[in-house]
Amino acid sequence: MTKYGYSHKMSGDIVEHFTDLLGLKTNNSRIGFVLYWLFRSSLSNTWLRLPRNESFYNDSSKTNGISYKLMIEKIIDPLTDLGYLETIPGNHFSEIQTLIKPSVLFDQIFSTSDFILVEDAVIHVKGYNPIVVRNPNKKPISFSTSNREFRRMLKNVNIINAKIASSSITFIQEEEGKGGTYNGSYTTNTEYPHCLSEFAANQKVSFTNSAKHLFHLYRIFNKRGGKGKEALFNLGGRFYASGQNMRKSERKNICINGERTTELDFSNLHPRMLAAKEGIEFPAKHDTYTGEKMLEIDPNRENNKELVNALLSCATPPQMMSMLHGKGFKEQAAQAYIEAVLEHNPWLSNHIGKDVGVLLQNVDAKMTEKIMLRFIKQTSSAILPVHDSYIVQEKHEELLRKIMLEVWDEQYPDVSM
Repeated sequence: MTKYGYSHKMSGDIVEHFTDLLGLKTNNSRIGFVLYWLFRSSLSNTWLRLPRNESFYNDSSKTNGISYKLMIEKIIDPLTDLGYLETIPGNHFSEIQTLIKPSVLFDQIFSTSDFILVEDAVIHVKGYNPIVVRNPNKKPISFSTSNREFRRMLKNVNIINAKIASSSITFIQEEEGKGGTYNGSYTTNTEYPHCLSEFAANQKVSFTNSAKHLFHLYRIFNKRGGKGKEALFNLGGRFYASGQNMRKSERKNICINGERTTELDFSNLHPRMLAAKEGIEFPAKHDTYTGEKMLEIDPNRENNKELVNALLSCATPPQMMSMLHGKGFKEQAAQAYIEAVLEHNPWLSNHIGKDVGVLLQNVDAKMTEKIMLRFIKQTSSAILPVHDSYIVQEKHEELLRKIMLEVWDEQYPDVSM
């Protein structure tokens, strides 16, 4: 089972390494908390503001209980002296502060594929289990690794990750046609603690081959009751990586082994899968999320896509209404929106409010596994999944399209894509 280590979500052996390096006696979560944010800063090449005013550290809500002595005297200053941090002294709002950023020496510790960012946890890959099962509270649960299905999935995700790890994953600068740029939105959590606040969240930053760490894959399954081994892996199971949180406009600048890439997806995948389940041919040029009445209520397609998928993930009609209320819909407007969705997509009437989202994810994850393994076998090239879309070198676009259609036909032989 995945070992998340401390509450700060930094792998324990990384903390142990720096604890020994700094000559500290205590291997605790506060040290790991600081190292975690330094690692995040290292990934995005971002300067961090660090207050050096001793009175600032008297407020534990700003520092997560880290004292001035531990932060400045035992961690930051020694790491600077050892060459692990770059610093720029200065003042900010009349409080003494320093700008800090991990140096090349710090980066070198994480320069192999041994360390990755999984959700908001820094994990040491050695001994790391990329198959995660979570309970309804989204907490990882333990399970037997002798399970046959687990061993099969583990072997396959390791094959895919090995191909990514052996490849060069870089970003190009569109206007210059070379170099590497990326604006740092690879993670959904950009909130820094007060004692380590961001200096420039959207600055352009350069990447090297270490960008491959953003695409180290893991899978998350959802367990919601049920008995037996089969209950472990029948809900959810999609492939995740922190790099998936990039905007599509940023992903188009990804290069694999120095070559430009393209991204293909299954359009309207989950509604299309539900139509196929009903034996219905998905209407040509139909877009689930742009019904006339839907757009009158919300003209933003992406918002409608999010709402429709949320409706499919709700377990009961009251939960649907509660979800829409949470999105700002009044009672009458919420009901009108549901009616607009079903008028435009009548086959969804048997599925919304039935908690089918994780079931659909389970099926599309199995399709994704087939697509990636088949693509690697035929090309010996890396493939980067973003849930229901796939990034490959431009020269492999038509082959990828062919494989995607093959896998769809195998899953739904009676309904065309």
